Amino acid sequence: MSGVVFDGPRRRIVVGAWSVRPAWMRRSGPPDYRDSALIEVRHRVHLLIAVTSGRAGTPWVELWSGEPDESDGLAVVRRGDDPAGIAPIPLCPCGDRDCGDNSLQLATELAASDLPTLVDLLRSLPTVPGPPSPDAIWQGFTPEHTFDQPP
Repeated sequence: MSGVVFDGPRRRIVVGAWSVRPAWMRRSGPPDYRDSALIEVRHRVHLLIAVTSGRAGTPWVELWSGEPDESDGLAVVRRGDDPAGIAPIPLCPCGDRDCGDNSLQLATELAASDLPTLVDLLRSLPTVPGPPSPDAIWQGFTPEHTFDQPP
């Protein structure tokens, strides 16, 4: 699989045979040309996908309740080792979205081939009360762990 393709004319994000229509797609200019898109996974669950020039095989993803940097981040909580639900992360009292509370947010790089499965997983997870505890956070995949290769 070659990676994430931002198909502007069709307004689609494509990975192999899988595709989805994002709420929006954007391209930034030099020096590092970055394509980004926001997918509404379901009501109040949005996945930001960003690909920097030359890195289509490993997109960066972030989970938000709405627009990135304007809404609350979302965390994937786990039960044991398995993802079990999506929890809101309230804005820190300091008012800065880059504060430590967002270290709980799902924000990670992953293999492009895992993107369709991640979207399906996020669609299937229930919303759970937050804020989550740091020891119950699922941080996504590691190079040794993908959906095709359980830990």
